[in-house]
Amino acid sequence: MIAVVLGPDRFMARSSVQRLVDQHDPDHSNTIRYSAESDSVDSVINAVSTRSFFDTQRVIVATGYVPRQSASSGRGKSATKGRASKSAKSALSNPFESMFTAAVATSTALILHEPELAVLPAGFKRMLPADAVTVTGQPPRGSALIDAATRGFETRGASIDRETVRYLLDLLFADSWQQPSANPAFDHPPDIESLTSEIEKLSLAATDRVVTIDLIDQLTFQPSSDRIFAFLDATISGQAATAIRELASFSNDDDEIIRHLAQLLQQIEFVAAACQEGKPADNVAAGKALGMPNPNRMAPVMRSLNAMSADPHMLLAVAREADSRLKRGFDHSAQDSLYRLIAAAASTPGNNQ
Repeated sequence: MIAVVLGPDRFMARSSVQRLVDQHDPDHSNTIRYSAESDSVDSVINAVSTRSFFDTQRVIVATGYVPRQSASSGRGKSATKGRASKSAKSALSNPFESMFTAAVATSTALILHEPELAVLPAGFKRMLPADAVTVTGQPPRGSALIDAATRGFETRGASIDRETVRYLLDLLFADSWQQPSANPAFDHPPDIESLTSEIEKLSLAATDRVVTIDLIDQLTFQPSSDRIFAFLDATISGQAATAIRELASFSNDDDEIIRHLAQLLQQIEFVAAACQEGKPADNVAAGKALGMPNPNRMAPVMRSLNAMSADPHMLLAVAREADSRLKRGFDHSAQDSLYRLIAAAASTPGNNQ
């Protein structure tokens, strides 16, 4: 048996390797591991070529040996470079062909562990025997990730609703958990190991085994760049003390404060729009209809709206006035505008001054 286990998620790749080892060598007494950082390709070939005692099946796990890219075809290069490229490809091919042939001849279970690769180079893939197995470690996204996280809580005896799972995923992975980036170079897949760690921690800490947003806010670390959501939600819902505490945790850099103000102004516009009739019942659909950059943020917007003490349209008017005052120089800084909005959001309909 020959299997190639790929990333990009290291945790998923390690788990897949472990399952294969358990399947072919349950007590792990006949498993040998090699790493390209310390062991040569020849040492792996020798191990694969050597029959085990009593012809029992042996498992060889080889990590990091697959070339990171196929040799160049030489297109647009000189004939000399093309020939050199062909020689390099041949030099790479022979060791692996020998390894594969030996694995088949000795009934060795050869597992090539490549957590750094999301896909196999085309040239290497062509060298694999027809019956070789490829296992990808591509983490789920979107609804599939919500389902996986929900099952993770359930298997640990805890319960959680889908909106709360979305909240957790937004904190851990921002927008990257919903779908891959159009540009693979800028794609940051959700880290399943980090998610699993959070699930285990929250499941143990949950009162009555129910995981809530309040519990997530207490126990889940949020980088300062992500705490903007806590600030926005506290401000809109009129929790002035919490909003001021969150604001104090931010950098005093003027550009960052201006960005926070812009996000708050946008959030207030979304809240005011959410009051209108005809809004889709589904929060994500409503977020998309409003043109939100992250439609999943619509659920926290609705929670903030339901908790508001101020009138949403009054707050929108104050927000527009604050924006105008800052642009005309009546407010000396964006931070003054933020405090003005925090105070307005904490006011009651009968006391808006």
